[in-house]
Amino acid sequence: MFSEYFYSLDKWMKLLRKGCRLEDYLVANDKRIIAIYGIGIMGRQLLQEFCGGKIIVKYVIDQNVDNKSYSFPVRNMEDELENVDLIVVTPSYDFKNIKAELEKKVSCKIISLYQLIGDWYDDCE
Repeated sequence: MFSEYFYSLDKWMKLLRKGCRLEDYLVANDKRIIAIYGIGIMGRQLLQEFCGGKIIVKYVIDQNVDNKSYSFPVRNMEDELENVDLIVVTPSYDFKNIKAELEKKVSCKIISLYQLIGDWYDDCE
């Protein structure tokens, strides 16, 4: 579990040092409006990556967060979830189950943060 986080962060930092921006990759792939599943460390870093940029984070999905704690919309799996261009799932340890649950509620693309960073890395190399 943690090795995926470390490898993802390593690739992310390498790409940033090269001047590659995740938001540019997403815009080039027509993914401008996203949602983030998980507001732990990786989710918060991803959210910060998009602050004031070209990517709109429509909402965050998290099971263990008080909605009043943040300045952005927080949903849980019981809420209605709007379709967006992409949902990025940050907890890679349970991606398959989370994706299966999300697919019952939305019809948009769902990807793990680990896979997204890998695809971005391959594209920028």
